[in-house]
Amino acid sequence: KALKKMFPSDQSITDAKLATPNELSVIESQGDLGQIWWVPLSWAMTMVRKSKEKKTVSSDQKILIAALMEFQSKLEKVDTYDHVVFPPVYRQVVTFAVYIYFSLSLIGEQELVKTPDILPYFPVFLILKFIFFFGWLEVAEAIENPFGDDEDDFQICHLVSRHIWAIGKNIQQFPGPPE
Repeated sequence: KALKKMFPSDQSITDAKLATPNELSVIESQGDLGQIWWVPLSWAMTMVRKSKEKKTVSSDQKILIAALMEFQSKLEKVDTYDHVVFPPVYRQVVTFAVYIYFSLSLIGEQELVKTPDILPYFPVFLILKFIFFFGWLEVAEAIENPFGDDEDDFQICHLVSRHIWAIGKNIQQFPGPPE
């Protein structure tokens, strides 16, 4: 979702020089742009294989292909996180159960003994439980969508912007293989 805001249209992708209009049309002919992220990786693998024929890369192309395959497997792992969705009812039921538990515990853990000590009137252990349970509940809500827009989430847009900048600098510094 965060990247949809960063790149709302195909034009924004071409303006950022991540793909040419021709490349985008080929990718979109294969399917939804967000679902076929592997197409440029297959193009990169094809280019590495062809580089051996053109003799622009030495015979160590297996290392490049292995690195591309490792990168692809890591992207697939991240992509699986998008498909595992916690049902909203689950979070609502857990939140409801925690609130009911502490509402009933507030009444149930009070001492009925008439002593001058403050501990029977001030439920110390219940307050500690409250802090821990609600802390865990906040953490569970924060990790529900780790790639979102909240301040607790990964700053995906910042990471993508930084990597685009670094790749651009790299490309400007090293124009490519000799022709």
